[in-house]
Amino acid sequence: MEVMILIGLATYGFISLLLFLMEILSWWYRPNPSPIRFILLLKDSEQKVEHVVRSLTWMSWLKGIPVQFIAIDFGSRDDTLSILKRLSRGKWGFEISLHPGGEEEKPHSFLEGSGPLPILIDLRNAANRSAC
Repeated sequence: MEVMILIGLATYGFISLLLFLMEILSWWYRPNPSPIRFILLLKDSEQKVEHVVRSLTWMSWLKGIPVQFIAIDFGSRDDTLSILKRLSRGKWGFEISLHPGGEEEKPHSFLEGSGPLPILIDLRNAANRSAC
């Protein structure tokens, strides 16, 4: 009975190691993917913006896909812009471009271009919403 359990554990370990090595090798042969673009709509979003940017950057780093952030600010009166400027100076491997926005401006102008469509994340007045 113990021999069967030992054989089962050894088989499981071998298969896990084999799958891990195959994943490592697939990273080397993966072509350079186009970056995922995120449009962040911001207004007084200091409580959520850093968490969102760091979480998305971490997940993109794990998957090996670069990210770009397009931040459209709708008149923040808190530290939202200073947080984004601090994050953009870091060596996180992502790009943040800041754009002032108005109530009449729509993010459609940022949807044009080649590549996959960007993902729109609305963080305006995030403090007034319930936590995710």
